[in-house]
Amino acid sequence: MSAVKWGILGTARIAAVQAIPAIRESARGEAFAIASRSIEQARATAARFEIARAYGSYEQLLADPEVEAIYIPLPNHLHAEWTVRAADAGKHVLCEKPLTLTAAEVDALIEARDRNGVIIQEAFVFPHHPRWQRARALIRAGAVGTPRAIQAAFTHYNDDPANIRNQVDLPGSGGMMDLGCYAIAGARYLFDADPRRALALMDTDPRLGVDRLGTALLDFGEGRQASFVVGKQTARQQWLSLTGSEARLELPNAFHPPRGEPSEIRISSREGTAPVQTEQIEPCSQFVLQSDAFCRVIRGEQAQELPLEDAVANMRALDAIFRSAASGGWGPSRARPVRGSMAYALDRGRTPRDQVGEEEVEQPASFLQPEDVEVEGRGQTEHVELHERAVLQLDCDTAAGEHGSAEVVVYDVLDRLVVRDLDDRLEARVLLGKDLLKDVAAMRAALAQEDGEMGERRERDAAFVRELVLW
Repeated sequence: MSAVKWGILGTARIAAVQAIPAIRESARGEAFAIASRSIEQARATAARFEIARAYGSYEQLLADPEVEAIYIPLPNHLHAEWTVRAADAGKHVLCEKPLTLTAAEVDALIEARDRNGVIIQEAFVFPHHPRWQRARALIRAGAVGTPRAIQAAFTHYNDDPANIRNQVDLPGSGGMMDLGCYAIAGARYLFDADPRRALALMDTDPRLGVDRLGTALLDFGEGRQASFVVGKQTARQQWLSLTGSEARLELPNAFHPPRGEPSEIRISSREGTAPVQTEQIEPCSQFVLQSDAFCRVIRGEQAQELPLEDAVANMRALDAIFRSAASGGWGPSRARPVRGSMAYALDRGRTPRDQVGEEEVEQPASFLQPEDVEVEGRGQTEHVELHERAVLQLDCDTAAGEHGSAEVVVYDVLDRLVVRDLDDRLEARVLLGKDLLKDVAAMRAALAQEDGEMGERRERDAAFVRELVLW
């Protein structure tokens, strides 16, 4: 098979230090073209790495008919835009992480992929490293017993105001977007699952305005938890540990092991008395392995292991972390948008329940934060004082054509409900879980049980909101 001709969109440091050398070392790729908004910078980088073509704009490179694949190392807020533009130009795309700024933005990339018949992938390199593949194989084979907990840390010191990750005016800056995505992806990879919800705490640099330290706890269900700390102004560290019922597995220098040196997997016994078992993995470049793997996918020689749907799951977890950090509570992660309808009704203590109205809902509505609910729409606005509880009646159709309904109860926390009438018609975008409507009876029973528990809690807490995340 002929080598894949790569175009590099930008001259960022990661491109010069890692990606371009990896493509050149790769047996299956050729660093064929590079673009920069400065033609001088593009030409200088092209000369340094013996790249055939240099362009003074990204558009010119995308118009080159010989370029097959695009590598995007641009700032985070430009990832989605240029990924879509490259796909629409008929190019395959390997884009640096995080792929987008929110999970919702990945939808446009999936649409661009499907309409153009191209391959798009988020550039996480560590899953291509044989150490991570071996670690997951050991976990699947029962080497640690039942996986229970993952802890990870990824920190370094960088308080340079000129660094794009420290510029608050650029969306996607800060430590959680830059480093937290690694810990999330690593936990998902080893647990072989996606988190259901997240709890997070972040510290913001008062001078730079970006998050410089973040800690998150992810609930993977079935008794599995992952916690991690990421930081941009702390001493350098990089490790991951998975603890099971029988043993603990550790990955030193977890995400970027030193090139040219063996990397290790360490396994400790349950009691901690037996000697640590160490497996050494031969030195390799995970950037070269990533480049080779992507080229093989382009040539149809192997299936894509990290499709865009994987990026959606990672971004959902990041979304939940940011929601939690902002609200001080849990943020739901494992949910997807579906089309459906919703009717709002009231129960005001001793007054009879009555229909309030229907409206068009743009924002997700199955998880409510402890603040006023305000629904955007057209028509008259009706303000309703809530003295006891609001009952949200959901009547939904999923993308798979399944149908069902459920009641969601919110107690005490709301002062008012803003309702806009829309000619008795409601088109809502509701966040619901994958298997929400497969067993409506069981769902109703679970809700009834949770309602009873909430009634008890209401006596102890004057203001709270019931969180509903249905799987």
